[in-house]
Amino acid sequence: MLVEYANGRRFLFRITSIKPRPECNHVQFDSNLRTINIITQAVANAYEYKLEQIPIMVNEWAVWND
Repeated sequence: MLVEYANGRRFLFRITSIKPRPECNHVQFDSNLRTINIITQAVANAYEYKLEQIPIMVNEWAVWND
């Protein structure tokens, strides 16, 4: 899942689980498991996406200086 932060930076996270939820439009961070939970609204119902704690890659790579 591609997540774009308010500052325009994009991060690609691996989804570990998807499950239906009654509420919608929430972003939660579990500090014990260090996972990100995003609950979005679909046409029929809402789904919760659990993301891994570390992104796969970002849209701007840091330049390595020796």
